Amino acid sequence: MMLKNEWVLCIYAVLLMTGFNFLSHGSQDLYPTYLKTTKGLSSHSATVATIIGNCGAIAGGVAAGWISQRLGRRLTIILFTLSIGAWIPLWILPNSFGALAAGAFFIQFGVQGAWGIIPVHLNELSPAGFRSTFPGVAYQLGNMVSSASAQIEATAGDNLRTTIYNKATGKYEEVPDYGKVQGILIGVFAAFVVLWTLIGDEKHGRHFENAKLAIEEDKAGKGEKDEASIRNSQERDSDKSEDIERGSINEKGKAPQGAQHIEDI
Repeated sequence: MMLKNEWVLCIYAVLLMTGFNFLSHGSQDLYPTYLKTTKGLSSHSATVATIIGNCGAIAGGVAAGWISQRLGRRLTIILFTLSIGAWIPLWILPNSFGALAAGAFFIQFGVQGAWGIIPVHLNELSPAGFRSTFPGVAYQLGNMVSSASAQIEATAGDNLRTTIYNKATGKYEEVPDYGKVQGILIGVFAAFVVLWTLIGDEKHGRHFENAKLAIEEDKAGKGEKDEASIRNSQERDSDKSEDIERGSINEKGKAPQGAQHIEDI
């Protein structure tokens, strides 16, 4: 019933989650590999830079949640997603650990800041009777569509390559340019999320206190059908009683013999 009545909203939410999951996985899954392969950092440095990026994600989520209570969900998502584009150069151009770690912090500040609003935003958009099921299903379907993001980046990296200087061997080497690949993917889906959020709806501060659950609405619908059936039956019995009183039919529901004879004539 929900899909029948809310199919436009369902499609909107799944595509929104597809964009968000591409943003998240596209900026995280291959990031340590990118630092080690394309930038030549050690495993330890790549791990520390990833941790710094996750600190940015925490800070972004806290800040975006607070701001969205005042500016609204959609505007906050748009602002934080736009900030991602501003930090993409710091994500892919530097070669030093400090600059790359700073790029990771600010990229994740924007990505996970926008993400931090999604649970409440989807919940507020949900059909009242499915407010627990709708956000989770929309997220998982979007996550399924975007599940190949790491494979897409790895395949693209094999075809888009760059040359780096390997300090260990003292030679130049050709390696996958994961930085440029990630920058393109993040930029494309950041633009998609901004546009898709812009055309969507918002129900900031929506209350569900008086809303019925889906099972309660179903029971109520069945109850209304039963009441209607009872009313129709009572009306038929009432009409039958009136006909009996007028003598047009007998108690068995048949016309009297005299009436049948008159009708035959």
